[in-house]
Amino acid sequence: MSEDISLDEFGIIPIRNPVIPSGSDVDWKRIDREWVSIAMRTRRSLQEGNLAVRDILLQTIDSPVAEDLPKTLIDALEQQDPTMANSVRTRKMLRDILHIAVVPPEQQLPDLENALRLEAPQEHFDYLQEAFPQSFRERMSADIAANKFEKGISKEEFVLIRHRIQYARDVKLLSLAAMLLSDQPVFNAEGVMTSHGIQIQVDPGKKDAHSSLLDPNSWLKAVRYKARIARIETKDGNQYILKEKRTPSHYEHTHKFSGENVSSPEEYAIGKTMEKLGPQTFGNVTLDWEKPIGCVVFPDGYQFNIFEFEKNITDDKSVAMGRLKQVILSSLEESASHSLAEEFHAIQERTYSLLATKRFGAGFVQRLLGRTPRPSISPELFARIKAGYMMDRSKSLRDDLIDAAPFRDDDSMMGANAYRIGSDAHLTAIGLDYEYYRQRSPKPGRSRKFREKYKPEDQPYGAGDSGNLERAMYAAMYEHEQENRPSTPSESDPVSA
Repeated sequence: MSEDISLDEFGIIPIRNPVIPSGSDVDWKRIDREWVSIAMRTRRSLQEGNLAVRDILLQTIDSPVAEDLPKTLIDALEQQDPTMANSVRTRKMLRDILHIAVVPPEQQLPDLENALRLEAPQEHFDYLQEAFPQSFRERMSADIAANKFEKGISKEEFVLIRHRIQYARDVKLLSLAAMLLSDQPVFNAEGVMTSHGIQIQVDPGKKDAHSSLLDPNSWLKAVRYKARIARIETKDGNQYILKEKRTPSHYEHTHKFSGENVSSPEEYAIGKTMEKLGPQTFGNVTLDWEKPIGCVVFPDGYQFNIFEFEKNITDDKSVAMGRLKQVILSSLEESASHSLAEEFHAIQERTYSLLATKRFGAGFVQRLLGRTPRPSISPELFARIKAGYMMDRSKSLRDDLIDAAPFRDDDSMMGANAYRIGSDAHLTAIGLDYEYYRQRSPKPGRSRKFREKYKPEDQPYGAGDSGNLERAMYAAMYEHEQENRPSTPSESDPVSA
């Protein structure tokens, strides 16, 4: 561009300066280690009977989960408890990051994940010149008039909020420990207790088996692997899953659903209902459900559920599919499963019969002369189609049982399963996440209506001869399954149950 263009021609541009400078080099790994050290030292002091630390934590029970809550805690520990003061002072990097000003909440709307990103005027101006050379001046003027550079959060602020909010959630768990150590839990017949404004509900039938959850002296550690999900370990060797109610401050929040996600007590009740509907087995596929133990609600609204821990599972569908395919193939090659070998042979013959029909592409002359194709069906191809069929079956079982509850899952596109692959090529799928379940009228839901019109040959496995073969194999598996349906109640199809 021949003319010299400067941002100065737009005069003084109103901007919002981020609370942490752009490009700041923050050692978050070290800061996280310092926070964990302080949190663990605080918990040990609490377990050792330090009344000053207990009282400080009890005062945070009513405090909302906010960026400044961890700062409130470390300031109180430093000022009111000599045994903790030195620990706080020596974590200078942590202290500095916690004492940075709070990012204005109004800039974090609609939620942390989807908040506007704060841009610098020069950076935006350079982009407009490149992208819109004929109209960049008009666009820049319009953006300035709309106060664009005063809205949103910077990349550095996003990371700052994410870490400090996580520390705040840790403070809430420490305050729960303080409450449990100060008051002996007394539950009513429904498994509910309230103390210091915190309500705890525990399944009466599981309370004794998981008593370590109510004893902070038995708590070992919590490993967080998603914004709202952590794995809890206790000294007796048990593990549990903690799931917080999703809020706008969770950085993995998805702002795309109409309506609010359910509360933790509602999710607990839904989980109890679904647990009673499982496990359901159909052939070599079993569907089970995530099993709730209890829930906790704080007076400020912070809340979570505790679920039983499922071992040897993956929530990555592609990983589960790959493992299942390999187990099926290995079982065939090593002749480890007589029933699977018989099924392989039966599917081959049924597939050839289907390929001889018009619906799978056989022409009139082919059918008249009996010259329909009999393509080779390798163990590898069988294993791939069989694995896909079993994964589809687990999804249909999940949808059927949700219908039977009766619920609807407003997050059905992301409806979660975890998978366990047995050495005998048995697939166990575990339904997860009840946070977007809704009660519905007891009538066939969308998924069941679809399956009532289900045509297995319509499954999209490609086109041409290869596509016809794979579609015929899928249909053959469906027909083989229907003919070999067990009659025991635990292995009946929920569609017809």
